[in-house]
Amino acid sequence: MFGKVTQRTPARYVAMQRIRVGKTAQLDAYLIAERLSEADANQRRRHLKHRAKRKSEKPSQIRLRLAGWNLYITNIESSRLTPKQICVIAGIRWQVELMFKAFKSLGQLNVSRSRKPYRILCALYAKLIAALIRHSVFTISTFEKATDNENV
Repeated sequence: MFGKVTQRTPARYVAMQRIRVGKTAQLDAYLIAERLSEADANQRRRHLKHRAKRKSEKPSQIRLRLAGWNLYITNIESSRLTPKQICVIAGIRWQVELMFKAFKSLGQLNVSRSRKPYRILCALYAKLIAALIRHSVFTISTFEKATDNENV
């Protein structure tokens, strides 16, 4: 329903490097590199190879090497958040993005039979509430299945 929610294996290494970004106006930023576990990196590489094969292409060696890393560019100072905290926040943000994507596709948030603004807004709220309930039920059932498998 909402896609497989997987728990990432903790990264082995996180690095932060000051960089400058922008073609004309150079801005100060930080590049954060989070090394993935070998299992997560291999899963990404398999996915890259599969997508390339469908297009009759071959992924570059650079792309295959970069598949072992999560790269983030941010302007948040290291005194405010550590690189590991930024990686955690980015992971949470990605889960929120996936949830909204599922809400939009399953809940048909862009579809309305009415042209009246208040009815459209009411229907939107109802669809969002239904999506949250559906997500909660899915999450609880997934958690219960996982705990049942651990107890076996």
